[in-house]
Amino acid sequence: MRAFATLALSLVSAPAYADAVAERVVAIVQQACVAPSTPEAQMVAAEQMASSGAWKGDPKLSGRQRGVVANPDDLKRPEMYEVRDWNFEEPLFSGRFRIAVVRPEWSGWRQNGCSVYAQAVSVGDVVSAARIQLGLGEPQPSAAFGQVWVVSGDVSKPHEVTRMVSAQRQQLRSGETTIFGVYEFQVPASGAVPAPVETSKSSE
Repeated sequence: MRAFATLALSLVSAPAYADAVAERVVAIVQQACVAPSTPEAQMVAAEQMASSGAWKGDPKLSGRQRGVVANPDDLKRPEMYEVRDWNFEEPLFSGRFRIAVVRPEWSGWRQNGCSVYAQAVSVGDVVSAARIQLGLGEPQPSAAFGQVWVVSGDVSKPHEVTRMVSAQRQQLRSGETTIFGVYEFQVPASGAVPAPVETSKSSE
């Protein structure tokens, strides 16, 4: 089915195919990453999309994780991240969806990501689709994140919550891949590993 749809659209025109793939990439991110207002809601939306779309979970890339381990001291950090990674087959293209959120919530610490990985689309096409479908303006270039829209917050104030949308191209093991997603950042002012938010226990 996907091969037939790809061939049919590519026979119409290569630009039409590229536009259709970009629009679908943005639509997935819009539904799972942009519309939900909290990381927990993003996780729920992603799991619902995975279930309805018969996405295949990758157990090697999913589960509890520490995040990026840059030095031995990072190994002392608790596994704060809940990660879900799926591979999916769309009528027009195949891709990968990944969500990583700090779960449960930790005071003063946010490094959440929700994104689609696709090889069959360029950053430029995704940027054009995002500007139309998400009502975004002109993105700003970033050395770390490619093309970036800061939706809320201020990247110069890392101790406050910043939410942004980005489109970038990376060389992965599977090949050159466009990554489009939503990210939230906040680091504690002390620089120390934060403590988890205490949740009140229901009275018996």
